[in-house]
Amino acid sequence: MKKSCLVILLLMLYCQTTFAANWVAFPPELVTAKKLSIYYDVDSVRKSGDRLHYWELRAFASGAEWQGVISKIVGLTEVNLSTPWQWRTVTYFEYDTSGGETTGFDRNGKRIPASENREPTPWSRVWPGSSLEKMVKIVLPLAQEGPAAEKPQL
Repeated sequence: MKKSCLVILLLMLYCQTTFAANWVAFPPELVTAKKLSIYYDVDSVRKSGDRLHYWELRAFASGAEWQGVISKIVGLTEVNLSTPWQWRTVTYFEYDTSGGETTGFDRNGKRIPASENREPTPWSRVWPGSSLEKMVKIVLPLAQEGPAAEKPQL
């Protein structure tokens, strides 16, 4: 009986930390890089105070992998909605062409283990009229109240 309860508890914990993603593409005209598609997970959009969080998927077309290795990047975007708006990537996960999580690169282009590739990027301004501002305005009305959601499954 104790083993059954433990298994059920572990399954419940697992279900709370990952969830199936509902990826929706941003309009192609907002993506400035060629051979790149950017998606947001509708179910992960959260707002708490002046902070907006959502998971984003960047998918590189075959033959256009980032650094020649990385085909997908899943990142948690945070937007500070105080004036002026600012944004950063809180954490991110990189995947190779076979779908496995791969090592990443630091800001100097040096390969580092995937488990260490989690530091937030510096805050940057969201410029009025920019593609990023338009993307934020797409996801903002979808926001549910609460803290950032856990990493979705690919």
